[in-house]
Amino acid sequence: MSTHFRSRPKQSWRRALPAVVVTAAMAAALVPAHAVAQVSTTTVVEEDQDFPSVPLPDPTRTDPEVLAVVSAAADALEYSTAVVAADPTREYPEGTVEAGLRAGLLTVPAEVQREITRSAQAMVNADVDARVAEFGQYGRNDWATHARLGFAGVFQAETLRVDRAALTARLSGQADQLATEGRAAEQQVHEEARRLGVDPSTIERVKALALDITSVKCLGETDDWSPSDEISMGGLTIGSDGVTTKISPFNVHDDFDTGEIITYGNGGKRFSTLNMSQAGVWPRYYGHSVFLAERDGFGGFSKALTNAWEQVKGYVQTAIEKLVQGVLSPYLGAAIAGAIGKAVAWLVKTFIGWLVKLFQDDLFAPQHVNVKLPSNAKFMYENPIYLGWDDSRSPTMSGWYKGHGGGHYRVNAHLEVLS
Repeated sequence: MSTHFRSRPKQSWRRALPAVVVTAAMAAALVPAHAVAQVSTTTVVEEDQDFPSVPLPDPTRTDPEVLAVVSAAADALEYSTAVVAADPTREYPEGTVEAGLRAGLLTVPAEVQREITRSAQAMVNADVDARVAEFGQYGRNDWATHARLGFAGVFQAETLRVDRAALTARLSGQADQLATEGRAAEQQVHEEARRLGVDPSTIERVKALALDITSVKCLGETDDWSPSDEISMGGLTIGSDGVTTKISPFNVHDDFDTGEIITYGNGGKRFSTLNMSQAGVWPRYYGHSVFLAERDGFGGFSKALTNAWEQVKGYVQTAIEKLVQGVLSPYLGAAIAGAIGKAVAWLVKTFIGWLVKLFQDDLFAPQHVNVKLPSNAKFMYENPIYLGWDDSRSPTMSGWYKGHGGGHYRVNAHLEVLS
């Protein structure tokens, strides 16, 4: 069976399940680290310039079969979220995805919860064709059936529409490539150590990857009822194994005007930190997704969605391992984890894009920073001759946020490895 990706037009229900989109890319693990940084406000500073952005990996070309599995999991989770929201009075067995979603939903303010419930009921009470367009193959079940079976009952490796042979071949090839690239990178490290007269066993290794925000500039205010833009910033980190962590939003400025820029001194404001010290295979992919918003009204529900995806990711990995059973490679686990990580990063972009359509008065389209790091040897990030980094920092990059009420913002940032 061949793998394909359908284009699914989503109906724009107002405030329809904000989490449905976010869930496909959220899982809990790390605690966000927000370093104290000095803030200044001005209209023209040295920081006020544009830099290139970082392209997002495209798993539709490099990991289509893995993306098919992750996308199916997202469909099933979306349906579970809609079913839970459609009837918040219904209870579910403890420990299930649905029980966690319901607990989060019940923390949302009553008036917002009522809006979400009305939107969810419109989704789950639609005809079969509309449900399939919204929830993929799982929409063929009516919502009472889905509520009874739950995510764990419907998401099964045996029913996934994925080319098993192609999935096995692709992941086996990626495992071999990881082995080759990892050996080459470590050989480079040892050769450089010998050139410098350093014992390779004493080479300092990096332990974490941080994203530091250096400035946020208002290029154009939003055109809505508010006399000024009150901007918050939050987001997600995406580890090399696909584990994704929500970064709680923080206030950037409560009175942005066109041309105004907030700059962060001392190397920038620490937005997020990813742990790189786990044992395992190199090279690795890491990602950060950064969101701008005018408010965040779904705190408890967002956390529940983050926890739900952590559960779902386990089902995804188990399903892929079943589909490629019999492959013997010590690098296969790393290849699976890396492919899931890239697919999750792509799904953040896709699903948050849908979220933005639903909440155009709340969010801008997110910006993503994704990087492939060949090694954890610290010296490779200290001199531009290796990777283009200098003093443990990447070149500065820019992300542009447009669309919400005509608003237009630019965020400058850089990555930094920590030892």
